[in-house]
Amino acid sequence: MKTLKKTNMDIGKKYRWALTGLVIMIVLNAATLFTIWINQSDHDRRNYRSSDHDRGSMQEYLKEKIGLNDDQAESITDMRRGHYREIRTFRDSLEKNRRVYFEFIMSEEADNEQKRDSLRNLLTEQYENIEGLLYNHMTEVKELLNEEQQDKFEKLMLNMYFKDRNEARQQNRKAEN
Repeated sequence: MKTLKKTNMDIGKKYRWALTGLVIMIVLNAATLFTIWINQSDHDRRNYRSSDHDRGSMQEYLKEKIGLNDDQAESITDMRRGHYREIRTFRDSLEKNRRVYFEFIMSEEADNEQKRDSLRNLLTEQYENIEGLLYNHMTEVKELLNEEQQDKFEKLMLNMYFKDRNEARQQNRKAEN
């Protein structure tokens, strides 16, 4: 009976860690998507600037790709700047705590479950905060767009996110072979 109880506890503990890992991966993916959107894809930026357009700014880029009017483009640019400033503090703190977590993993006290759990919970909370800010920002942007622009915006974000990731994976595979 004790063996069964221990096995059930082990399965429950493994499930919690797997779920925590899944949440962290989802938040990391969302943060990556946001970072790509904020920093704009180098590939897309080079292509846009190499064309005959006057400026390679994000504002002009979005006007062209999504069909924004001047007021929409200005509002989104202001929102992006404010959001980037707001999130910078969270990212700095997250980076600091990720370093602390990594140092803990590499230390001799890495088997301290209480400290491990505490650090993981802190990182998860910080990722959730960043994800919340991203959600709020994207919701605000969507409110400025009409239905057709929202569809174009969604396709643009997905294309930038998955295209860049797939290209990086292909390069890594070539390097491995």
